[in-house]
Amino acid sequence: MPSKIPTGTTLELGSKLRALSRRSVLRGLATAATASGAALSAAVERAYGKKPEGKVIVHTDDIYGQPDTVRVIPKERHRRLKLYERLPIQKFTDREGVQALTITQRSDDPTDLALKFLVENNDRATRKRVPNNYKRVPTVVKEKPFETREEVIEGGTAVDSPNTLDGRDGTVCLVGYDANGNELIVTADHVMEGADHIVFSGDEIADFYQRDQSLDVTSYKITANISTDPTGTVSEIPDITGSWTFAGLSDKVGQTDDGDSVLDGGTVDVELFGKTSGKVINSCNNTKRSGKLEYQADMKDYRTDKGDSGGPWVDSNGNLLGVHHGHNNPGWFEDDKWNVAVVGGPALDAVGVSLSE
Repeated sequence: MPSKIPTGTTLELGSKLRALSRRSVLRGLATAATASGAALSAAVERAYGKKPEGKVIVHTDDIYGQPDTVRVIPKERHRRLKLYERLPIQKFTDREGVQALTITQRSDDPTDLALKFLVENNDRATRKRVPNNYKRVPTVVKEKPFETREEVIEGGTAVDSPNTLDGRDGTVCLVGYDANGNELIVTADHVMEGADHIVFSGDEIADFYQRDQSLDVTSYKITANISTDPTGTVSEIPDITGSWTFAGLSDKVGQTDDGDSVLDGGTVDVELFGKTSGKVINSCNNTKRSGKLEYQADMKDYRTDKGDSGGPWVDSNGNLLGVHHGHNNPGWFEDDKWNVAVVGGPALDAVGVSLSE
């Protein structure tokens, strides 16, 4: 009888099955894709001609969602990992003082996995809220206060659309005012896509007000009892004290017919705080008008990512240079990307927002 595949062995299951006959490949991959313990072990045995010594756990899937790289681990380690994976986390984090739950290796024994509760304060009162074990898995407590930011709407705050299924989210540009002094949130239109509400920390806190798709900006009237900081931004970038006009920015960065700057130092240094990237530093070196984005400001470098859309580009004097749009150009080269924004003055005018009451 052939020896078993020992624990601790990593296997390229997908490539092994693909190297077999077509019938074996189909049968093996179909079995393994269920990712159940018995089915996964059977797929390994079919591919390698040996039974695994312990349990098999999937490390990576291939592009079709089928197990690709797997590892043989001890049965008790497998049990604890799967328990952790399926843990009803809210059952524990709803307890006062308990911030999160992770898993830790307590010794050199690979099966010695314990649940680690991360708590705000490791005092007796908090420890009493944590179980001694959960389904025969021991628990430990570690003090790890979570860094939090005051729940306030301002430039750089993360927001979400309630009606996009792909988890689309973005960043607030600023809070301003309508003609009657009501507070309005400004962000990128492609983040919200005309949604009836805007979501902040899981709550619907503002109703649709105006949108302009050609400039990719939208505004929402705040309806919830929530703290706001009109024209304020997160502490990493200056608060907004004014905004650039399109003509003024075009004159500052200076252009020839081919888009090159004709001024000495014809750029404007700006900063943005985005939901995904945090603080980003860049410089505006050009302006455009196009069918893609009217009143467009071009940045010198591509430094942001998905989720930063809607954030404010602010210069050192606190002037709003633009509302971040981002851009992924389907050009000649793959990854032909750059940062663009709709210029601040036209953006605010388009959605009925003023910087002062």
